[in-house]
Amino acid sequence: MSVPAKKPRHDMKNQWHEEKTELEKKLSQEILLKKQSVNKLVQVMTRKGTETPLSGKNKKNVKEDLKKAERKLKDYEVAIEDDKRNHINIVKNKDREIEDLRDIIQKESANLEERQMENEALKMELETARKNLEEAKASNTLGRSANLSISTMSLESGRKEGWLEIPSARGISSTRRDGGWVKVFVILSEDRLFFYANMDDYQAHKPKKIIELSKFYHVRAVTRQDAFRAKEHEIPRMFQIMYGEQGPSKGDPNSKYAHKFLNITYRTPTECDLPNCQEGQLWGIVRAPQAVACQKCPQKYHACCVQPNSPAYMRLPPCRGVVAEEMLVLAPEIRDQNEWLRCLLKKIEKTNQGNTNNQPQFNRHSPMTTSIKSRLKQKH
Repeated sequence: MSVPAKKPRHDMKNQWHEEKTELEKKLSQEILLKKQSVNKLVQVMTRKGTETPLSGKNKKNVKEDLKKAERKLKDYEVAIEDDKRNHINIVKNKDREIEDLRDIIQKESANLEERQMENEALKMELETARKNLEEAKASNTLGRSANLSISTMSLESGRKEGWLEIPSARGISSTRRDGGWVKVFVILSEDRLFFYANMDDYQAHKPKKIIELSKFYHVRAVTRQDAFRAKEHEIPRMFQIMYGEQGPSKGDPNSKYAHKFLNITYRTPTECDLPNCQEGQLWGIVRAPQAVACQKCPQKYHACCVQPNSPAYMRLPPCRGVVAEEMLVLAPEIRDQNEWLRCLLKKIEKTNQGNTNNQPQFNRHSPMTTSIKSRLKQKH
């Protein structure tokens, strides 16, 4: 029977030393953890000692503060609603003031136009009185023989007046309500045609309408096609006046005085007519910007400048184009119609001769039409 061999003594000593070292490490770790736990417990207990729990009074104070804050919030909301209502009322009042100011401006503009027409009527009366005075002086100096020739000349070159009829606002159709003709007192001076509603307005120098002879396109007798709503016996006593009116403002886009734009592209150097335009040049050889030109006046702009929602639209100049107006006139008799036509044509011819010498500003063709005609003439 064999006996196991004994381990060397120094090996056992090393093993015990290693076990001792491990146990010491574990002990030191346990001591460190214990200290940390104790310190943590001390901190927690210290913190709990400093904190004071909410008592009944503190809870009541917190609730009261919360209620006060809610009341303030409601007060603020009510104040905001009041401010909103006040703001809305202020805006409405300002809108009413603006409308009132617009009405005042319209009334003042109408009054100014009436005053200007009254001044024109007074000038016409003064001019007539001056001519009559000159004729009276000439008749006194030249004698009876010269008086006959002067009076004949005054009938040809002086003013003509009489009662005529123009269509009512409803038109000349007898089937319409309030339709038919309106009687007016008309005076033909050297360069204007005055319309008075009645003799009281004539004596008060308040004309209903004034038309400058320099703006006449034509005056002629009418046919059945020109006045198809008129009665058959009225046609021989009627004549037509066509004249031009210049629009003072851009106004409503549907107005006859508004711009009438046409899309166009410029390949040669061209500038936008809008004052202080920020869109750059209006032309381009390769990539030209979209442009528009008015068919009634010579103004041209960028397409974006004429959009109603554009800031530049408010600075858009008014259209200065000429709009043709037509007026039918009914004379009492056929001979009166012939006499009025003869006098009007003679006055218009005389006015046109004077305007040719004085270079008038009124243009009988729209700028677009004039430019097209000039180009066609150059080609031919």
